Amino acid sequence: MTIAWTRTSSQRSARPDIVSGSRSLAKPGSMPEVKNDAPPRRQASSNLSRTSGKKERGWTRGTIELDTTFYHPPKPTIVRSWARHTPEHFRFAAKMPQAITHVARLLTLAEHVEAFVRSLDPLGARRGPLLVQMPADFVREPGTVGVLDRFLAACPADARIAVEFRDRSWQRAETYDLLRRRSACLAWTAWRDLPRAHEVTSDFLYVRWMGLAWFASFQPGDEGLLQGNLGLSMEHEEPVREVI
Repeated sequence: MTIAWTRTSSQRSARPDIVSGSRSLAKPGSMPEVKNDAPPRRQASSNLSRTSGKKERGWTRGTIELDTTFYHPPKPTIVRSWARHTPEHFRFAAKMPQAITHVARLLTLAEHVEAFVRSLDPLGARRGPLLVQMPADFVREPGTVGVLDRFLAACPADARIAVEFRDRSWQRAETYDLLRRRSACLAWTAWRDLPRAHEVTSDFLYVRWMGLAWFASFQPGDEGLLQGNLGLSMEHEEPVREVI
């Protein structure tokens, strides 16, 4: 399970709005309620709308991480359906397809990334960050650093990119500087025994909790859990305008 939230504030000192959500719309067949990459028409509205705008102790549910996009880009009709059945404030984060991250390992033509980003255009303002989730065996070395740099440089300017590393070799100042140069976000991830990295490299944060233990301990409005377990302060000194 992934827990996500959005923070927006015109002033850093103001208490942010927090919007919580989860990872869903997974691989076809992996969830009973999912048919052809999306809930049936009669279920789509209730499944998405009931998680949108519900207030709990100051938190609003209003985001989802699309897992289905990891397997292939969605069809335009499905994306339009997602947009129709969610309010304007709702945000869809989406995983970059594994064909780009795991098969090509970022050694892919720019038009493939462009095509994926454009496939989500029907979401309009509902399109959130795109997660580049790298495999655990993608380690830092001169060759892979250059590959990552060229990949980020080729991403469309209107795409907000978050990168998740699953090897500790990337947890160093040079990595964070590269991400800052490319306006890409370092994903803050609680994954197995990987040390947590809490560097801010863009104007938004992308935070992922995974595993039933995290989900069982999560309660809407529990800012102490955010600060204690993720190092996230509600008055972060960095110029962060959104947390997802």
